[in-house]
Amino acid sequence: AITTAAMATRVIAVLCERGSPALAALPSQLKGCALKVCSDSTELKALSPAPEALVWVPPAKPAHLLDAWPQLSATVRWFHAFSAGVDSLRGFFDASGLARPTRTAAVTNGKGAFSESLAEYVLWAMLYHCKRTERCQGNKAARRWDHFVMPQLKGKTVSFVGFGHIATTAAPLCRALGMRVLALRANPQPHPLADEVLGSSDPAEGPANKARAFAEADYVVCSLPGTPATRHFCDAAAFQAMKPEGVFISLGRGVAVDERALADALQGGQIAGASCDVFETEPLPEASPLWDCPNMLITAHNADQTHDYFEKGWGVWRANYDRWVEGADEAGLATPIDPARGY
Repeated sequence: AITTAAMATRVIAVLCERGSPALAALPSQLKGCALKVCSDSTELKALSPAPEALVWVPPAKPAHLLDAWPQLSATVRWFHAFSAGVDSLRGFFDASGLARPTRTAAVTNGKGAFSESLAEYVLWAMLYHCKRTERCQGNKAARRWDHFVMPQLKGKTVSFVGFGHIATTAAPLCRALGMRVLALRANPQPHPLADEVLGSSDPAEGPANKARAFAEADYVVCSLPGTPATRHFCDAAAFQAMKPEGVFISLGRGVAVDERALADALQGGQIAGASCDVFETEPLPEASPLWDCPNMLITAHNADQTHDYFEKGWGVWRANYDRWVEGADEAGLATPIDPARGY
C-alpha cells in the first residue's frame, strides 16, 4: 500500500489499480489523516490501523470491495465513489448493506466533477446536427458548393431526460442561445433552470409526460443514471414520439437507452440524428448497428475525459472530506447519494 502521510492518526483507504493516473493527483496535506492506496482486497484487509473511510477509484474491481467489506465494515464510516455513476457498485451496495436506510457508513460520489465538460458536449452535439456537419463534411470531400439554409438553435426546444447536475449545468447554455428547456424528472416540482418540469414517476401522469417530453423536443438529452428503474427508459415508443427532425443525445449511462430501438429509428428515418457518448456495452461492439446509422455521432465515453479529469475528481472528494473530517453526517456532505436508488 502507498501512504501519503507518515504521522497521521486516521486512515482513509483508496482502492485503485496500480499505475492509475489518479494516483498522480492524490490529495496531500490532509488534517490528521493519511491516504493509504491499495490495489486489492488483501492489501485493504492488511491496513493497520483499520481505515475509517474508503475511496473506490474505477476501474478497480468491486469484487475487492466485497471481499474486504466484512472486515472493513467495523470501522469504515464513509464510502466515496470517485465516479458519478455507481451502477457497477450495485452488487456491492446490496451485499454490504450500504443500500439499506440503516447503513452505518455515509455514501458519496463524484457528482459534478465533470459536468462542465459534459455540458459542452451537449452543446456541441446539438450544433453538430443543427449546422448539418455531416453534410458540410460531405460537401468538402466532394468539392461541392452547397448553398443550403443553415438552421439555428434559437427558438428550438430541448428536453432533458433526467435533470441532475449534468442537465442543470447544460440548461443555462441552452437558454443563453434562446432555447426552450423542458425537464423530465421524477420530482415534478418547478425548477428555475427549466421553462417547464414534467414528472415521470407518477403512474397516472408519468407515461403521458414522458411522451410529451419526447414529442415536443427538437433535441432530447438523456443523462439518466444506470439503475434498474432507468433501463431502456429511452425505448422504441419514446423515439416514435419524437419529431422526424428531432435529435437524440445520450451521455448519462448507456443502459438507459434501447440501442436496437435507436438504430431502427435512425435507419427508418423516424428521427433525424443522434449523438451518443455512452453505451450499454463498452467498448461499443463492432457488430453494433449504431456504427452504420446515418447522422450518428459516436464518441468513446470520453466526453468527460478532460486534461484535469483526476484533479477535478479529487476536488469533489476533497469537498466531502473537508466536511467529513469536521464531523458532518451523510446529509451534511457535499455529494451524498442513496445507494438503493443509484444516485
